[in-house]
Amino acid sequence: MLTQIISFFLENRLLAFLGLSLIIILGIYSFINLDMDAFPDVTNIQVEIIATSPTLSPIEMERFVCYPIENSLRGIPGLSNIRSITKFGITVITAIFKDNVDIYFARQQVFERISRASSVLPEGVEVEIGPITTAMGEVYQYTLEAKKPLSSNEIENLTRLRTIQDYVVAPLLKTVEGVSDINSFGGYIEQINVLADPMRLYKFDLTIKDLFDALEKNNMNVGGGIIFRHSEQLIVRGTGMFSSLKDIENILVKSSEGIPIYLKDVADVSFSHTFRRGGAIKDGKEEVVGGIVMMLRGENSRKVVKRIEEKVQEINSGDILPPGIKIKPYYKRSEIVKRSINTVVKAIGEGAILVILVIFLFVRQLRGALIVVLSLPITAFLTFLTMKIFNISANIMSLGGIAISIGMIVDATIIQVENVQRHLNESRERKFKTIFNSVLEVRKPSIFGEIIIASVFLPIFSLQGMEGKMFQPLATTVIIALLSSLTISILFVPSLCYVSLKSSNKNQTFLLNLAKRLYLPTLKFALQKKSLVITSVVLILGLSLFLFSRLGREFIPVMDEGAFDMDFQLIPGVSLEKAMEVAKRVGSKLMEFPELETVVSRTGQTGIALEARGVEKTGFVGTLKKKSEWKTAKSREELFDKIRESISETPGIVFSFSQPIQCRINELIEGSRSPLIVKLFGDDMEILQEKAREIQSILSKVKVSEDIMIEIIF
Repeated sequence: MLTQIISFFLENRLLAFLGLSLIIILGIYSFINLDMDAFPDVTNIQVEIIATSPTLSPIEMERFVCYPIENSLRGIPGLSNIRSITKFGITVITAIFKDNVDIYFARQQVFERISRASSVLPEGVEVEIGPITTAMGEVYQYTLEAKKPLSSNEIENLTRLRTIQDYVVAPLLKTVEGVSDINSFGGYIEQINVLADPMRLYKFDLTIKDLFDALEKNNMNVGGGIIFRHSEQLIVRGTGMFSSLKDIENILVKSSEGIPIYLKDVADVSFSHTFRRGGAIKDGKEEVVGGIVMMLRGENSRKVVKRIEEKVQEINSGDILPPGIKIKPYYKRSEIVKRSINTVVKAIGEGAILVILVIFLFVRQLRGALIVVLSLPITAFLTFLTMKIFNISANIMSLGGIAISIGMIVDATIIQVENVQRHLNESRERKFKTIFNSVLEVRKPSIFGEIIIASVFLPIFSLQGMEGKMFQPLATTVIIALLSSLTISILFVPSLCYVSLKSSNKNQTFLLNLAKRLYLPTLKFALQKKSLVITSVVLILGLSLFLFSRLGREFIPVMDEGAFDMDFQLIPGVSLEKAMEVAKRVGSKLMEFPELETVVSRTGQTGIALEARGVEKTGFVGTLKKKSEWKTAKSREELFDKIRESISETPGIVFSFSQPIQCRINELIEGSRSPLIVKLFGDDMEILQEKAREIQSILSKVKVSEDIMIEIIF
């Protein structure tokens, strides 16, 4: 079979070159349209349930809210684990499912179970399901900024900005294809306050309940049936919903001896804002309002960010927003994707150049080297085409598979070209027969070696969970690249050899002769001293295994995302004003480093409660400038060390550093932003806190430990 295939394409070289051209065209098209992301999405199938109450303590939330919901979730098909975290007024429950469970089926089951549990929950508890997103979902973060303040009053200015964010910007961005939700943050959420005067209530013999009942009954529309007139019918309805503050003030609360008592007689009505548990500050200067665009699970971040940018440009350039207000992004996933892809492409290019250099130095055949070089991009194009057909996304792992297999990709072509050239130099037979026999001579035995190399990566497909999601794209592209190389070497390389190569009288190169002179005596010595060689190999193997047991281990090297993420924690019970003051001070210190382009801090909860973050916690997200513009540090680790030294002077804070994608993966996979977590289990919270402090004291003595935080529940 192999003989007939090689013979057919060698005889029909025009067909071979047409096929080669088609692969190049389709490969380029596939690469341009490939789904690209920074990392493979390793998030498991999970559904987050957020329950909030303005009055319940952590213990009450745990007993009366968290436990009933968790208990109702048990028994859902495919459910593998449940975890939760509870703080004052909030509990976040995460239901984790097996990887073969459909996310929409999981959410439907959770929703049905929550509906059953809602009857036993305390009054005033609100329960909602988190958005359909993953650890890779926060793809676009922005702030709303005005050239001039909308009001001279700062609180009123932030309230108006938050209203614009919630009722104008967020609904528009939700219409973008691939967007799951918008998590707004910062500012004050607008509301209407009715402030009752106790003395006036007493005067008219009224209670707070009377005001509640009056407000509820008067804020509704009612139907009045239909009136028929001749051949027409008229719908009758009573309109009573509030449309202004005046409508609220003129509510009739009571009639005393024929004298109406209105709401304005016993209370003051005004626009105000809700009690807030969080805020945001940009660059350590002033409070801001903004949002985080959350991508729908399964979408491609590069395409989604592109659509978001187009929508933002449309919003900014139109008359949608009030004059002077613009959406300004400070974090975009597309930048990280671009940087990641460029890193891998650069590695592939450098590897290709190195291969070309080695081939030319050893073979000194320009035409042969060109055939080998040409096989590299053609193999890559065929790999991209296959990836597009099977819907495999391009990321640092999948493209990394191509990068690490460059040597294996060109191996088959090098063997064929070198053997064809040697036979052309030595043989006096017809060129077609010489090339055909030369290719068959090395192709048949080497094909099994290439298949064996590809099969080495098959066990990776048995990996489950996070490991499988991370490394299976790499194994897939390595196998595809090897099979593509094999296809190219069988179908097209013989024709390229026929067109390009010719007999030559050049002798072997100096480097090849030198390699032979060094290798042959070494081979002769090894064959004569077999016992010594085998003993040495065994000793080296034993030493290698010993050293391997002493090596550091890491799941995957930390990739530089080009972005900044930092959390700090204050003592429990700190006020929001004090936490914001400290956040502003820390933000100012961060912006003293020229490596940071911008940074936005978010304190407490101001939007969708995807995590139980209290007022005592503040998270910073920002972008770093290009390393060529760095001045005070040469590496990310050195920069973080200098930032630690700078902000450690701030009393009462405990901080940790990470990166946006890295910390979100840690948070969704294990429930914490840290890469290494120690979990304590028990019934007594005081004992758990005491033991946590003891563990912190011990771990702080470990040389490699830097940022150690205790999750304080209060």
